[in-house]
Amino acid sequence: MEKIDACKNGCMLYWKDDIDLDHFKFCGEPGYSRPGSQPPKTPYAVWRYLPIPPLLQRLYASQATAEQMTWHINHQTKEGSMCHPSNAEAWRHFDRTHTLILQPNHVMLNWNLWHVGVMMHDSARDETFAMCAALMWTVNDLPAYGMAFGWSSAGVMECPVCMEHTRAFYLQNGRKACYFDCHIQFLPPDHPYRRNKKAFTKN
Repeated sequence: MEKIDACKNGCMLYWKDDIDLDHFKFCGEPGYSRPGSQPPKTPYAVWRYLPIPPLLQRLYASQATAEQMTWHINHQTKEGSMCHPSNAEAWRHFDRTHTLILQPNHVMLNWNLWHVGVMMHDSARDETFAMCAALMWTVNDLPAYGMAFGWSSAGVMECPVCMEHTRAFYLQNGRKACYFDCHIQFLPPDHPYRRNKKAFTKN
């Protein structure tokens, strides 16, 4: 597991080119409660990253779980019924499109893994192969959306639709991100609420 120092407001990570920064580039907040060049520096927040390839390698290392990893290929389903996403037309279209490189033990998961691949040993089949993966769809809440797609789902820019055009703001005392009044921007231009300065404070 990799630990990456993060902003307490959720706006960025101390990672790659930004690993030596002491203040965050977006909100200007200090990243450490005990700053300094010598350890231990104490970050306000830590983001824990667990790489996917080692997890998949462990699943294939066990004969019991390795058999389940190829269930989407081997299971039998009555035509016209759907008991697994592999019965859906989107999955079948993907199979038809990538017939030449698709293998039963490939995983629908991650676009980068689809191009590069990771060496795996399938205990159930007793074979080593380059596992490729592709992400087809997800059903998740907003925090999981941020983890899956690399978008910060905290702070004033957590909306993946508005992005940097959001009108969210931090509360003066609690320093919590607030989206109150942001819904006004989706109203028709002639809606009376757009001109209501008393009931809505962030016009």
